[in-house]
Amino acid sequence: MYRIFSLFALLMLVSGCHWEHKKRICPWMKTHKTNFNKNNHLESETDIESVQNNLMDTEIKLQEFCTKNKNVVSTEIYDDDTYTLKYELDETLNLNVTVKIFHRLMETTVKMANSNALVLEDLKNLPSMVKPENATWLLEDGLRIRIPYKVPLGTETSEVCVAINTEIIDVPVAVTIDISKFAD
Repeated sequence: MYRIFSLFALLMLVSGCHWEHKKRICPWMKTHKTNFNKNNHLESETDIESVQNNLMDTEIKLQEFCTKNKNVVSTEIYDDDTYTLKYELDETLNLNVTVKIFHRLMETTVKMANSNALVLEDLKNLPSMVKPENATWLLEDGLRIRIPYKVPLGTETSEVCVAINTEIIDVPVAVTIDISKFAD
């Protein structure tokens, strides 16, 4: 009988099992992390899920902002060379316009110049095909914000990871030339 007990004790010793906090721990019973493989594919999936969740949270917040400001009427126009965002305004005189772009998020604020009363406030998620550093705005038949495309429409380009501009871009008013002054 002691031979069987000795054999059992020897097998337990060799197997590497031990007791921790009244619980038997054996190496073959441990769960190994499975979120890594040779090419880190599973870890990338958790990164993708994190990006998806963060993007969805941001989109939900933008939707909530849009719902709060449902009186703001805007139109998107995709021309041959520019993306244009047009806001309908009852009046275009004596307005202070501020347009700021942070990466691909554009904040537009319009206030009355004399009373500082808020006329319009909006946030837009810009398409990735625009070049925000060349954006301009103009008060003409409402407020028009024009942002040129990075490349002409119909051009085939390869997608590359580019550095994100973390600076806030203050969009300037567009320079217009009155052609009637030059007419003979």
